[in-house]
Amino acid sequence: MTKKILIYLLCACCVACQQETERPPQAVSPPPAPATTPSPVAPAATALPKHFYKHLVGIIAGQAVAMDLVQTDEQALAYLRTKDAPVLLAKTQTPEQWQLSDYAKGKAAGTISAVRFTDARTLAGKYSAAPNAAAQNFSLQESYTGSTPLLLNAQIQRQGNCNTEGSTCFDWKVIYPQLPDTARYAAQINPQIEQAVSRYLSNGQNTLAAAWEHQRQAFVKAKNPLWEVRLQPSVLYNQDGKLSIGFEHYEQKGTAHPLRTTHYLSFQLQTGKALALTDFMTATQYQKLAGKKLAAAYPQAAATLSSRPLKMSADFYVAPDGIVISYPSGTLLPPQAGDLQVKIPFKELQ
Repeated sequence: MTKKILIYLLCACCVACQQETERPPQAVSPPPAPATTPSPVAPAATALPKHFYKHLVGIIAGQAVAMDLVQTDEQALAYLRTKDAPVLLAKTQTPEQWQLSDYAKGKAAGTISAVRFTDARTLAGKYSAAPNAAAQNFSLQESYTGSTPLLLNAQIQRQGNCNTEGSTCFDWKVIYPQLPDTARYAAQINPQIEQAVSRYLSNGQNTLAAAWEHQRQAFVKAKNPLWEVRLQPSVLYNQDGKLSIGFEHYEQKGTAHPLRTTHYLSFQLQTGKALALTDFMTATQYQKLAGKKLAAAYPQAAATLSSRPLKMSADFYVAPDGIVISYPSGTLLPPQAGDLQVKIPFKELQ
């Protein structure tokens, strides 16, 4: 299957994503245009966005899974959640074969191949636990049970001559999720997402237009040959009325070391409220549990942790079995140590 055919099928299937019946009717895209051929079995021609989000559920190798699939700019990124822990389905430019990596355990988790949509709501493929193991067929069904539909917005800007190597160019690509306008509390949640994304990109601006202009002016003054800014979302949790989103943030501005950070946002979908750590634990619980787990996971940070109170991090996300707290690069250890993360299981918060 060629890349173009697969991308077409991926896009075609997102019609169902936008017309799920388990929630109130969602008018999130124009209805399909009438078929241009007189054949009664010809599919309707539909203009669909390049960027979309899908939620799929089913069985792989005898285990129940839920997949959050994001299609962005000819790349696929999916979080395959099992009962015990989330598994990241690697980004790929050739989706005929996806290498699974269990990031929680730091090891390979098999291969998914022959990925295709057999109809508008069914993703099929083959799963192999090891390179020489027999492949098993699987299929996942589109579903919004326990989750909410999402769309993806993309803001792509360029300034300068970006088509010639060595020329001055500022390349900006920002992708972020939004609830459909007809979704409950979309009017409260969508602006919060855009404002947070804008602050990530510009240290304080509240709109993407202002963030772009802020960075554009800095680019013009710097006169560096190549600037790149990227923001890529990941849906980390989308069920039980809670939504957690991760943002991979990359900036290269002509320096030896590019900026790489990760940001997180979480929402209570029944109220439209942005969630904070204090919605899950008290300050006392946080100091006791987070400090202990950080010291155990990162012994080199123990001295810093013992010398001052641990400040509550604003970066965290909801996982199926607990809260994952992230400390940005440079917060507790030198920047080269990268982000630090610890998980506090829900059972320890009871």
